[in-house]
This record gives sequence, structure tokens and C-alpha cells, in this order.
Amino acid sequence: MSHRHVLSAICASSLAMALILSAPQPAEAYRLSGRWRRDRIPVPFQINTSRMPYPGLVQQAAQRWSNKPHLFSFRFAYQGASGRWQRGANQIYMDDGRMGRGTLGLCWSTWSGSSLSGFKIALNGRIRFGQVQFLNTVIHEMGHALGLDHSRDHRSVMNAGGGAGDRLTDLHADDIAGARRLYPPRQGNPEVPNGGPDQSSGQTGDPRLPAQPRPLGPSGSISNARPAFRWTPAAKATHYELALDVVSPGNRHGKLSRVGPIAATTTTAAAALSPGIRYLWWIRAVNQHGRSAWSGPLAFDLAVGDDTPGKPVLLAPLGTIVEAMPEFRWRDVAKADRYELMVQVAGGATILHREYLRVSTHQGQAVFLQDQ
Repeated sequence: MSHRHVLSAICASSLAMALILSAPQPAEAYRLSGRWRRDRIPVPFQINTSRMPYPGLVQQAAQRWSNKPHLFSFRFAYQGASGRWQRGANQIYMDDGRMGRGTLGLCWSTWSGSSLSGFKIALNGRIRFGQVQFLNTVIHEMGHALGLDHSRDHRSVMNAGGGAGDRLTDLHADDIAGARRLYPPRQGNPEVPNGGPDQSSGQTGDPRLPAQPRPLGPSGSISNARPAFRWTPAAKATHYELALDVVSPGNRHGKLSRVGPIAATTTTAAAALSPGIRYLWWIRAVNQHGRSAWSGPLAFDLAVGDDTPGKPVLLAPLGTIVEAMPEFRWRDVAKADRYELMVQVAGGATILHREYLRVSTHQGQAVFLQDQ
């Protein structure tokens, strides 16, 4: 079974009028459409990079729904980029022009029994998105993918016009309330349901003990496989100990690793960490009288290597030419499986547009290029 959500564009004047005339919003304006089974979380997704203008913003949008474990227990997990459609994969891609200009994006969801089991998000390829509008649109559609329907609160990112504005939109309290209703935070420490260091090993009550440090980074989504761990200095500390845990899908914890003693307030991972995995880490201070309690956990995801191809370098034609049928050439690009060529005249009109070129050269056509 599948279901489709549509996000439509709203002009700025209409949006402003809605803000002025709308009545006070109900305490809970969100609406629900489904939920994922707990053992399917984190929910993986891919970015189809074909014609995708801002793949990095897609990851930022996913983080808006994934970095609030103290508020709700849902997370997306980025599984890398792909240049092609993959049946059965949760993908975010640019539509090939079939959408009307009044539609910013669509989310198709599939179910297995009474639970969500998959999604596809299509963004309108006919619209020239600004970065803020693009980010807002993807946050909105990913909200549908996790199980939220449109909200009646105009301040909510899940409002039917939530992605149409040009101001940066984060999750509103109504969005958070809806996600919390679907995915309540886990009992106790929401990041450490069944793992983490033993807090009982920290001593308390002795004034000679060091203060508790606070972790600073890494957090969120990172790309460095050997990150530098940083924390605040703790009074009375002579050195520090760090604990690192690996969290697999379903929030099952791996083997806890400990590092120490560390004399400074920073240390770099001794070996490269594995990509596509969520990590939790804690820090505590030590002196000759004992140890502080472990800090609260800080979480980070090591992103899978980006398969997005680089930017081609044009080789010819350049400058003034006399050939009516020039050969267009460019440097081969690593990771590219095809190219798209567009030629425009000074006024902006497109006179040549070719897609799915498998080689780094294309012969021009005189009918398009004479006297232009």
C-alpha cells in the first residue's frame, strides 16, 4: 500500500496574509499518517545525485529529524549517494519535469501491514530552488517520510506551505510534538538505552574530586574518519578518560572502547572509524583522589563517502570560433557515469540541451549554432 503527500508553493504575499489573519493555533495542530517499527529505526536513505542541486542540504534536513533524541526517538541514517534510480531503496531525487510548477515536492510512502516500510521523495526539477527554500522543502518531505501529515499550525514546518518560504525553518514545537507522539523518547538517557559506560563507577560527594567535563565535539554528521575529540577542562583534573560506543541499527550497542589517560582536553582517534555508523562518546575527569561521573553522551554519524562527481572542465570550443558545427569537449570526471550539456545564447535562450552523454565529447548541430 502507498500514499502520496504533496507540498505546494505559496507566493510571499499570500503567506504574509495568512500570518496576519490566522486565528490562534490549537495546542496540537499536527496530524499523523503512520509510524515505523522501532526495530527499523534508524531509517536508511540515499540521495540520487542526478540533477540534485544541493545534496549536502539533504543531509542537513535529515539531521533536523535525527539529532533530537531527548525529544523523540526517530532517526534517519544516510547511506550514500547514487546516480541512478534504485527500486526498493528509500531515495530522494529530482523529478524529471512531470510536476506542475505549483508543487515543490512529493513524498510517496509504502506500508507493510500497519507500519511504514519505505518512501520516495521527489523534488520538482522545474523549479530553481534557492538554498533555504530547498532545505525547507526537504525537511517537510522527510517529515512525511517519518509519519507526519500536514499540520494546521502555519508556524510548523509540516504546514502545507512549510517549505515555500525564504526564511530558514527548523522544527517548530508542533512538529516536535507530532514526532514525539509517534516515537516517544526512550526511558532514562534517550541516547543510551542499553549501553554506555557504567555511571556507578564515578564517585561523588568528595570535594577533592575533579569536576565533570562537558564534551564539545564531534557531534552531528561528520566526514573525517579520524575525528578530534574535544571537551571542556575540568577543575582539579590531572587527566581524562574517554569512552566510545558503536550503535548499530535498532539502537543495539557494540563493544565499548575506553581511551586514557589523556593529559590534554583533546585527542584524535587512533584508527579510522567505520562510515555509515552512529557513535556515542563520553568523557570524565580523573585525579589522584578519584574520578568524576561520566559526562552525558554526545552522538555523531560518520557519513558514507560521497559518490557525487566533480565539476567538469570545459576544453572546447572557447573564445571566437568560425565552425558552425563545433565539437564540444570537456575533461573526464571521476565518478561520473554520464554528462549533461547545455548551450545558451547571450540572451539566455537554450539552443542545445543533451542529457545522458556517455563520453566527454559531443558534435554540435549547425541548425542551432549558425548566426547565434
